[in-house]
Amino acid sequence: MLLWKVTVSTLADFFTLWDRSIAASPSSSTTVPINMTAHTLTLFVIASAGFDMRFTPSSLDSPEADSGYTMSFGQALFHSIDNVFIRVLVPRWMYRVFGWSKTLRDVETSYSELRRYIGEMIDEARERRLAGNSEGEREPEEAADLFRRLIAANEEESEGGTGRLSDEELVANVFVS
Repeated sequence: MLLWKVTVSTLADFFTLWDRSIAASPSSSTTVPINMTAHTLTLFVIASAGFDMRFTPSSLDSPEADSGYTMSFGQALFHSIDNVFIRVLVPRWMYRVFGWSKTLRDVETSYSELRRYIGEMIDEARERRLAGNSEGEREPEEAADLFRRLIAANEEESEGGTGRLSDEELVANVFVS
């Protein structure tokens, strides 16, 4: 249900953008690059459902980075996703040797800032969960995003004595999810 709601909302944002484009110049034709649009749409849906954040086509054009960051969460997330092959294929020592390369600097920045953002989100989700448990409240299932569900499942497993994922393992699972 969560994925359905996010998909419908995200599609509505894209249609609104296209409608504005058509209304702005009704005499000309509007071309939509479907490959890029499908790619972006898919990323927006996954990121929105995964992190309970609303990503729209315009949200990446003029986002503001949080204090202490050079990229917003959305910029860091989407830049990391778009450059995953560079991150996987380029050995870490090349980032130091060829640090003058803007591409490698940007990839390193996006990954390090995304890791920091996700680390802060893990801490925040744990605090929210503990505050809810101390008051005897439980978050409604349909309201919980996939990220918070992963944190909650991890915390419940540690209470059951079966072992808990470290923060690094949680971050890795977020990237895999």
